[in-house]
Amino acid sequence: GCSGTDSVWVKRHCYLNIPNSFSPNGDGRNDYFVPRQLLSSGVQVFNMKVFNRWGQLVFEGNNVEGRGWDGKYGNKDQSVGVYIYQIEAGWTNGYKNSFTGNVTLTR
Repeated sequence: GCSGTDSVWVKRHCYLNIPNSFSPNGDGRNDYFVPRQLLSSGVQVFNMKVFNRWGQLVFEGNNVEGRGWDGKYGNKDQSVGVYIYQIEAGWTNGYKNSFTGNVTLTR
């Protein structure tokens, strides 16, 4: 006849929610490529690089409060297609890790 309850709160202090596409077309939705909820995930140190298919660096940012990549390089819209990202992150708990993958730019 005994019962009990409990709860668990899981904090994600080593995980980034990175989108796989974005559309920098000025409609106010998904106009920048940046991990979602970056500030609330516990990131303190952040560096993101984005490369085109020829390996040319088209974006680099390290501002945790920044908007991310707007789909431009040299103030020119980049072509629709797949781009490679490298992200380095340092968390409030001292853990550091990196993420690599690809993101599709659509218009």
